[in-house]
Amino acid sequence: MTSGKEELKNPKPIIGYIEKEEKDEFKKICSREDNSVSEQTRIALREYIKNHKSGNTTYTLDDYGKHKNMLAIPALMSNKESLSKYVQEEQDYAELQKVLDQVEFLGSIIRTKMLNTRRKSPDSMKAEIDRNNRFRRLNDIRYRDPKTLKLHELGVYNEIMSHYTEEQKAEFLKEAQK
Repeated sequence: MTSGKEELKNPKPIIGYIEKEEKDEFKKICSREDNSVSEQTRIALREYIKNHKSGNTTYTLDDYGKHKNMLAIPALMSNKESLSKYVQEEQDYAELQKVLDQVEFLGSIIRTKMLNTRRKSPDSMKAEIDRNNRFRRLNDIRYRDPKTLKLHELGVYNEIMSHYTEEQKAEFLKEAQK
């Protein structure tokens, strides 16, 4: 059966009821996007199935505390006070480590995406430079205060810094203290 833009191999009808206003609005949207109502319904159903099928674990509020793999933390984009309170009050080291691992993973994905995304304005270029400088200061051992380094890091630090003049070393230290 051919319907809309796709050849269906084993078509089955679905009947459902919605309010007249919703139906009228849905038809307008489908028309504007050059899709049939059937095609757009299939797209929405496929997205719903993808998000809720087996393997995509979801928990109800009734499940809270019953599943050892359930990690209940404030939403990423919630206010910073909620996130901070969660971290301050959480006593389980293993749970905090899981959260940290996820945050670091997400950060690496976002950094990669941002590095590969074209910027559009001078402000975004300045923001990129600031981000790169902040990343460099946080991750480049030359920009870390040697007093805060662990013993093995201090050995690496001393080896690297032995190749710089005193003036250059002072610049790195000045950056580290910002």
